[in-house]
Amino acid sequence: MPQLKLHPVSEEWAEARHIDADMHRAMRESTDNPDGFWAEQAKRIDWTEPFTKVKNTTFEYPNVSIKWFEDRRPQHLGQLHRPAPEGPRRPGGDPVRG
Repeated sequence: MPQLKLHPVSEEWAEARHIDADMHRAMRESTDNPDGFWAEQAKRIDWTEPFTKVKNTTFEYPNVSIKWFEDRRPQHLGQLHRPAPEGPRRPGGDPVRG
């Protein structure tokens, strides 16, 4: 996996950001340990049976392929496309505050 390169931003831009420390931690974990991060997030979904593989990816052109949880299906496929009734949530379940 290629190294993540961070680019500095202006102070004004940094102060106006909408990403707090919790979201920054989640973003970092999702890139440092994508399988572990998304396996944890997937616990919020009811599955017909537990999945055995989080992702299966190939980035070699022309056979680019990205498959998530390919060996199982959620109990209700519609729940993947429905917003949470109480509003959006951050990874871990905390509500997003504007």
